[in-house]
Amino acid sequence: MVRWTIASLIVALVAVGCGPQFVDAPAPRPAEPIVVAAVGRVVTSTPVGVQPPLPTPTFNVGFGAILTPLAQTPLPTIAIPPTPTVALLPTRTRAPSVTPFPTISIPPTATRPPLLTAILPPRRPTIARSPIPTNTPVPPPTATPVDPSEPADGNNDLSTAAFADLDTDIRGIISSPTDVDVYRFDIVDDSDENQIVVTLTAQQINLYQLFLISPGRRSAAYGTPVGSVARHIIYPVRGEVGTWYVEISTPPGKRVPQGTYTLRVETR
Repeated sequence: MVRWTIASLIVALVAVGCGPQFVDAPAPRPAEPIVVAAVGRVVTSTPVGVQPPLPTPTFNVGFGAILTPLAQTPLPTIAIPPTPTVALLPTRTRAPSVTPFPTISIPPTATRPPLLTAILPPRRPTIARSPIPTNTPVPPPTATPVDPSEPADGNNDLSTAAFADLDTDIRGIISSPTDVDVYRFDIVDDSDENQIVVTLTAQQINLYQLFLISPGRRSAAYGTPVGSVARHIIYPVRGEVGTWYVEISTPPGKRVPQGTYTLRVETR
């Protein structure tokens, strides 16, 4: 691109014929294309007018002759030897670093020799000992006390009462909490002054109870304690003659008294 300045533009105009002609001025020679630019701007257009043709490039024949042999000469062929095929060898097996234990054949149990028998001493056979019996004291069987005054069929109620002689001691036994001894006696004197006196004597008198029953089979009196070994009943006849009864038993909730008792019936 040719740049045009103001000074060169004036010179160009004068050369073309827009200005005065000077005979002395030499004819301008073709110059390189000049690009005229305005103040502060670049002009890309070329000047109007006849422009000399651009020279056609020519090549030196001799230079071409030099390059021709080089262009036609083939490159030497380099023989590349073939890559030898490597034969793959099998992987080498490493020798074990630890010596394996030898395989031991274990015979069946029935044919194996007893190894522990030769090492350990024979054990003593265990003797089965029978347990030592504990001598638990067994109380002797308690014999049921026999009431010497009780008949064979018993005297537990009024119908089976045993006969008691007046002014005579009668010995008896209360053998169980349900045992009851009943005695009977006859009163024939109906005077008002006649009295019946019943006395019961025993070591554990608090475990006994004593009743007097009239001929009409009514409870007439109850025995009261006299000291620590007796119970006593005093009751007037009052004209009631006939068979009277005495009942001896154990109070409810009390234990059976030990030993015998003595019963005595009197009239006075």
